[in-house]
Amino acid sequence: MEAHRAVEILATRSPDAAKWWRESAARSVQPGQYFLFHAEVCEEVSSSFPFSGVGSLLLADIAGFSASVSAISPLELAEGMGRTLEAGRRCIHESEGFMPYGVDGMMLAVWTSPSHGAIALETGRRILAESKRIQTESGFSLQLRVGVTTGKLILDTVGGHPQVYGAPFATAQRLLALAVPRRSQLLCTSETLELVADRPTSDPIATVQGCSGQQVQVFELT
Repeated sequence: MEAHRAVEILATRSPDAAKWWRESAARSVQPGQYFLFHAEVCEEVSSSFPFSGVGSLLLADIAGFSASVSAISPLELAEGMGRTLEAGRRCIHESEGFMPYGVDGMMLAVWTSPSHGAIALETGRRILAESKRIQTESGFSLQLRVGVTTGKLILDTVGGHPQVYGAPFATAQRLLALAVPRRSQLLCTSETLELVADRPTSDPIATVQGCSGQQVQVFELT
């Protein structure tokens, strides 16, 4: 399997081990490098591809930093960003989210289970909480934007790589563009909130073109 994907999975179980690979064997885990595993140490899993239906999608990225960042070294900043991304991907993995291939520097995940809307929102909350913890430990703050949308999507493999297609990704990008500078936020559309029985506290902030093609309300979870 692709080396950098293997290390991402390793990071969800052993962040220190993943850090060793990235720092001590960086050339071995670059895109285009592969790990070969013996069959006896692998577990066969059923494939969910192709999938076509309604699901919830989470998109997150690090959009900015506080002025205090100038007081730390580029190496410390890169390490803090790496820890934030690894923690977010670990939250996604633990909530059984599907992480498509090829989104560097971002977190992208999809859920298709019956409670996909609630799981995606709760995972977004956990990602923000983990980011806050890491920032407290590292001594700097950053802006983490998280957008959650719901709509029809397609999961498939292209050239052996899992990919996601559909309107939810474009809608999530619109949500990130609405985020307030210098503040971490979790934004979602009414299309997702309508699926959640125990509706979280939220404030309406804007409208965007939703996955259905119609204008939908955008909410910030508080």
